[in-house]
Amino acid sequence: MSILHRPTIPESEFRLRLSSLRHALQASGVDGVVLFCRANIAWLTGFLPAILAPNMASYAAFVPMEGEVSIFAMPGQANHIRESAWGEVTNIDTSQSLMRQLAGMAGVTGRVGVELSMGLHRAATASDLALFDRLVGAERLVDVSEAIWRARMVKTPWEAGVYRRLGEITAEGFKAGLAKVGENVCEADIARAMRERFLALGADAGPTTGQVMVRSGRDRYPVFCGGPTGRKACFGEQVMLAGGPSLLGYHIDIHRFANIGPVEDLELDLWTRSREGLRAIVEATRPGATTGQLFEIAIEAMRLHGAPKNAQWQVFGHGVGLENYEHPMIVEGGTEVLREGVVLALEIPAYDVPDYRVMGAFLEDCVVVTADGCEVLTAGVPLELHVAG
Repeated sequence: MSILHRPTIPESEFRLRLSSLRHALQASGVDGVVLFCRANIAWLTGFLPAILAPNMASYAAFVPMEGEVSIFAMPGQANHIRESAWGEVTNIDTSQSLMRQLAGMAGVTGRVGVELSMGLHRAATASDLALFDRLVGAERLVDVSEAIWRARMVKTPWEAGVYRRLGEITAEGFKAGLAKVGENVCEADIARAMRERFLALGADAGPTTGQVMVRSGRDRYPVFCGGPTGRKACFGEQVMLAGGPSLLGYHIDIHRFANIGPVEDLELDLWTRSREGLRAIVEATRPGATTGQLFEIAIEAMRLHGAPKNAQWQVFGHGVGLENYEHPMIVEGGTEVLREGVVLALEIPAYDVPDYRVMGAFLEDCVVVTADGCEVLTAGVPLELHVAG
């Protein structure tokens, strides 16, 4: 029986991405690249696994500098790839066979590109990767992570369209979560309200479903990336809502805050500091700006609103895409130059550290860099401090 081809991305998008990757690889001198990272394979071919099962984990792609992309996969996964992805698919029986097939493809080339960067999570065991290295020859392997990030970092118009819809879905889900916040409402119920709204509007429901963080209460203020629990929020506490859904595998990341009852002066001061830092960094985000410049602009805006000069900051944002944290990172001294099409989660920390008298704020919005500035994708959810009760 023939498999009907229902590609996740248009062929024109696949060809555009393939051309972009090859252009980025030119300076590396490789004759091809082996892709083990699921996110890289998804970005290039459009394949998004519907199940993450150990017996289906082995699949990889070989991308020559000329010719067609080859994908090798276990039988249980191969037909799904044939149905949804671009590339020539070959069945393999074992993970060791996969390594031999890939080494065979690489054998006709000189230098072979591989993914070694943090953030490029290779879906293969250490023993399988060691076998591949032995078969190809470690001296022929070249880390092409920087080139891959360079290709993935600038989103295509098609990807930007996905992000605009994802921003709309995110805003509606966060508004549902904020509306749920109240005295004696548990964190898990707030997260459930958000997820239900995300799904109702078409967000992913498979293994890639984004992430949602909710935390409340003075005992949880220091748990910065805390997931929702059965804890019930109390009068006088702050509540953080963070993360977001995914759409066609693409992630988004924002933060919003709520108070149950009156807002203390310190809470308002910290929230204002975060808001002004976010406003400044959004205004400065445009083609040609460096990540280091954005970092300094945000710090200066925060200091104008009372941030101490000796406060320790590390990151004021990050790229997003088929992973929640991607290049570039908005860090002190960063030299990455922004280009039109880059999608960023801009985040400004103003927590009450180390005293934790209050939670404070860590406001975050998702933007796409445009020709003359940036577009806030999550503007549909109010930035203001939400007051419940």
